[in-house]
Amino acid sequence: MDSNQFEERLLTFIRKLCAENNITADIGRDTPLFENRLINSMRIIDLMGFIESELSMEVPEDKLTMNFFRTPRTIVETFCPASGEAAA
Repeated sequence: MDSNQFEERLLTFIRKLCAENNITADIGRDTPLFENRLINSMRIIDLMGFIESELSMEVPEDKLTMNFFRTPRTIVETFCPASGEAAA
C-alpha cells in the first residue's frame, strides 16, 4: 500500500472512530489528534491496531509516544513513508 492510500484509509478510520465516540470534528491530514482530544489513551489502542493491520507490521516500542501520532500526516510519515524514504 502506498502512503496516499494509507493516508486516505487512516483518515476514514479516525473519522469513523470519532463518530462512534460522538466526537464531531473536521479531520484533515494536519489535524492535531491529541490536542483536539480526538484521540486519547483508549482510542490510541484502536489506532495502533489499525496501523498494524493495514501495514502488516507491529508498531515498534520506540514509536509508542505521542510525537509519532500527533497528526494523520505524522502517522503516515512515521509508519508508511513515501517510497525511497526511511521510516522516521
